[in-house]
Amino acid sequence: MSAQWKWVIGIVSIVVVLALLACGIFFAWRYLFAGKPSVVTTAPPSNYQAVEGDEVIVEARATGRSIARVELWVDDGLVDTASSPSPQDAFSAALTWQASGVGSHIAEVKAHTLGGKESDPAGVIIIVIPAEVAEATPTITVEPSETPTPTPTTSPTATPTSPPEATPTPTSPAPTATPTETPTPEPTDTPTPTATPGPPVIESFTADPETITEGDSSTLSWGFVSGATSVEIDQGIGGVGTPDSTVVSPATTTTYTMTAVGAGGTTTASVTVTVKHIVTLNDVPSESGQVVETGGSGPSLYVGDSVGNVGSRGYMSFDISSLAGKTVTKAKLKLAGADIDGDPFAELDGLWIGRTSYTWPAPYNAGITPMTDKKYSLPGQITITSFVALEVSAGAPRFQVRLHFGKDTDNGGDQDRLWWPSGGHPTLIITYTD
Repeated sequence: MSAQWKWVIGIVSIVVVLALLACGIFFAWRYLFAGKPSVVTTAPPSNYQAVEGDEVIVEARATGRSIARVELWVDDGLVDTASSPSPQDAFSAALTWQASGVGSHIAEVKAHTLGGKESDPAGVIIIVIPAEVAEATPTITVEPSETPTPTPTTSPTATPTSPPEATPTPTSPAPTATPTETPTPEPTDTPTPTATPGPPVIESFTADPETITEGDSSTLSWGFVSGATSVEIDQGIGGVGTPDSTVVSPATTTTYTMTAVGAGGTTTASVTVTVKHIVTLNDVPSESGQVVETGGSGPSLYVGDSVGNVGSRGYMSFDISSLAGKTVTKAKLKLAGADIDGDPFAELDGLWIGRTSYTWPAPYNAGITPMTDKKYSLPGQITITSFVALEVSAGAPRFQVRLHFGKDTDNGGDQDRLWWPSGGHPTLIITYTD
């Protein structure tokens, strides 16, 4: 064989090998990595009635790539399987179940691909009724009437007299009574009992997440609903198929109710999506500022002492009247942004932050309920949820705070103080639900 032919044969062999390899990859991709199949039932119709003991045939059609088998499940138990001789893109099967257990049953068909993908179930309701009651044939008894016995008549003996003896006339016997037949009663048919379908069954109805922040979304999901002719969700969603899901973005806390209607009645299920709102409150300028130890007040927020060794305390009033009837889930006082003169945390024995109640101008020594331990550095923010929630639940129109150091002054003749520039006072950040 010449070298030229050897080259030709080698190239042809390589082409054949590559073609076979490509075919193998194509069929592996098609059958082993097929997507999720789908399946529908074509018979019997939902709410089909079957006599206990009869064989029920469920016809189904599956579509998708490389379908290997379909399965029939009744009440979550596998009862029959039909396998395809080779993977199919469309596969029809007739699956059987021996009807048992009087009442409603959920029959579901699932399709499986060669690669192990499973379809969503297609369901149908089967109602099993008792076997017909055998008709009993009544036994008819005819009782004849009693036949009366005739009474014989005795002929008298003639006694010779004068004139001649008379011949007696014999008496005819009484007639025999004819028996009377008792009427035959007509047999009564026993009606076949009719099974009453139960109300629809809602497999599940959930929201994820159940709590969102205003502007975010939640996904409502529901499972298969059996025995229903219609399924609707309120809040403007309307009629839905099952199983399915939808995304909602309520502006306020909202309860969604699913209503399923069928021949056996109505079933409902509800889920609530709780909406959180976040509001940032600035203090009320006309009710906030500093109060000086020697008397007097001003709108600037100073806490500490001055070069004249005079103490100042800071007061802040926040308007919470708009939160009446709400539920506070979190509250934080944001203190960042202050300027510091001297070393007030060391010289004046730490900072106290407390809740108070006052009418402006506040008294220098207005009583407080401490909301933290003494602070020896300025925290960026402090959590005061329980204090704010208490005031909101009581219907208070204001939440008021006082800031002061453990000592009014260190008598050092210099300023040791915190102060916030105009317009940069602390803020109150509140999270609440309706």
